[in-house]
Amino acid sequence: MSSLGAPNLAWEMRIVVSMCLGYGMLMLFRTVVGLAGPAMLADPTLTLDTSTFGAILGWSTAGNLTGKLTTGVLADRLGGIKVFVWAVGLQAAATIVFGSLSSNIAFFALYFLTVFAKSAGWPAMANIIRVCFDQAKHGRVWGFIATSSRVSSVATTLLVSSLLLIMSWRGLFYMALVVGTVACWWG
Repeated sequence: MSSLGAPNLAWEMRIVVSMCLGYGMLMLFRTVVGLAGPAMLADPTLTLDTSTFGAILGWSTAGNLTGKLTTGVLADRLGGIKVFVWAVGLQAAATIVFGSLSSNIAFFALYFLTVFAKSAGWPAMANIIRVCFDQAKHGRVWGFIATSSRVSSVATTLLVSSLLLIMSWRGLFYMALVVGTVACWWG
């Protein structure tokens, strides 16, 4: 709201665009591990097999479940903006570290953290929308955010998978950090 109490369209648009970019980054950081999987399995320097990679994905499901159960409470207590920024930052850090290590146990733990942080996106955005927008606009904002989340999912999947043609699986993680940094700076 503006200082006069009336909605400020430019401010509202900035909030929506920032949430879209932030959630796009959450999708990018989550997607890069799954798409890098086949290249990781083919990397002779890793001790990964399909069963171990399946366990990595299983730990991500545990991270998602744990995050869904806890991050809504955090968003209510700390505020949506703080939790959203925390989620993107934690996920970015976990993703870049994931791409630099070679230990299966580290892969389990870091993908757990990556997806735990990603799960904070919706509860944090729900809190941001509740605080920053009149109730009469909640449906429109949610509709736009939901659509942008699917667009970002498609875009990140196509981007990351095509980059595997020109870079190593580790390069995908560094690219994700660069894209995430630029998007967060812009948003």
